[in-house]
Amino acid sequence: PLRDTKVSLSIKQVEEDPWTTVADRFTAGTTVEGTVTRLADFGAFVRIASGIEGLVHISELSWGKRIRHPQDVLEVGQRVSVAILEIHSEKNEVSLSLKETQVDPWSTIDQRHPIGSTVRGTVASQTRFGFFVDIEEGVTGLLVHSNVAPEKKSEVKVQEEIEAKVVSIDKERRRMGLAYGVETEESSEESVREYMEQAQEPAASSGSFSEFGEALRNAMKHKKG
Repeated sequence: PLRDTKVSLSIKQVEEDPWTTVADRFTAGTTVEGTVTRLADFGAFVRIASGIEGLVHISELSWGKRIRHPQDVLEVGQRVSVAILEIHSEKNEVSLSLKETQVDPWSTIDQRHPIGSTVRGTVASQTRFGFFVDIEEGVTGLLVHSNVAPEKKSEVKVQEEIEAKVVSIDKERRRMGLAYGVETEESSEESVREYMEQAQEPAASSGSFSEFGEALRNAMKHKKG
């Protein structure tokens, strides 16, 4: 009899899978509004549409500020603007970036601190070849030992503020060479350039880093959050 017939319906079956049209609705390189839904050690999940969540990896949260955990800058339920980096609809994955919606401090570094200008910063750390000096949020300069005047060496101490001269800038590799108490002679510039050329970071897939790169990471750990 008809009354004994059972009919099973599924809402999921009649609703279209949002991931099948994600590539049509969103484009890499554009900025969208979203809501933070979850925080994890490795990043934050942001809902950019019904049924569509993307991941902002922790490395994409800030240009220079060292983020120990996404909760340092985000909270669940917060509305944010994020840039779409990549879309992998077949994997149901969207890569997002928070920092790409912000101004990269290195994009105009040569305008704010041109070569020959004086900058004020805090000595973040000392390494075998010199000192790292925090100039501003996201910008750390290198002061090699050969660019410190002998009579000034006692003044360069970790956590102390100094005024140094900019002797070289490499915007692409995000490097700034400094001098303290000495003229920007050719020998000094060559010294900084040598360290900068040796500072090439390995590919992201590599498990090791150059000494310069590792030292820079250690210096960033001392930046105040």
